[in-house]
Amino acid sequence: MHFSIPDTEEIEDSTGSSYKVFNVHVNGVLHCSVRYSQLHDLNNQFRKELKLKTLPQFPPKKLLQLNDSNLKERRVQLEKYIQEVSQDPMLSNSDIFNAFLRRAQQETRREESIPVSLNIYLLNGSKVQLNISSTDQTDDVLENTIVTIGLPEDLTYYFGLYLVRSDNQPTVIRQLQDFECPYISLKSLNDRRLYKIVIRKSYWDQCYDEIYKTDRTALNLLHSQAENDVKVGWTGCSDAAKVQLTTFNKRGSKKEFLELCQTLQNYGYI
Repeated sequence: MHFSIPDTEEIEDSTGSSYKVFNVHVNGVLHCSVRYSQLHDLNNQFRKELKLKTLPQFPPKKLLQLNDSNLKERRVQLEKYIQEVSQDPMLSNSDIFNAFLRRAQQETRREESIPVSLNIYLLNGSKVQLNISSTDQTDDVLENTIVTIGLPEDLTYYFGLYLVRSDNQPTVIRQLQDFECPYISLKSLNDRRLYKIVIRKSYWDQCYDEIYKTDRTALNLLHSQAENDVKVGWTGCSDAAKVQLTTFNKRGSKKEFLELCQTLQNYGYI
């Protein structure tokens, strides 16, 4: 995940007072808008609860009001800070950081916690409709999905939820992270109708494909993904291999289909 703070914005509160916020983007898309004081509190929470000897350098408070040059300098410093936090596994994987970003996302989008329905798509063309809270985090939504489709609990994190743009040529935008709420992330997109949340495997090492030998649902998920990736051209496939794959599908030989796909160019690359 690439974090950036490309710009700032002036916000007016209910009393008419104005203040500056820093727009935090993830992979080029606005995730949240936060005040300096919120990031300052985050840094203090890291220091207090994680008890680390060193933390990324946080820009100090200034006594006087910031002019445009000072504000730009602070924006650059805060961007460097959050990038360094995101690159430190101890910090970026902490509940502190994930909870901070989820709260900030909810506040920025003015989302209350309400019951909602969310569709999760499988790569065989079907979907499951989940009844969740609008502020459920990604891991909760994934676990709900796994239960709904009947996959054993111990295989949950072999899979992940991905944001996919589904127009003429499907594009995997990114894997949803636990610092966000999938319902809010989807709702906040421009041209929302072009996007959907899809379940795909979350690993790159083919050795983990062995899970298909232990569970039929896992086999179905892996087969559907392999078939989809050949169809859209993400996995390179010769004409001869396509003929063989078609034969396996006609026989219902999903294991053989998957094993042949594992030998193809760029299998599992996306």
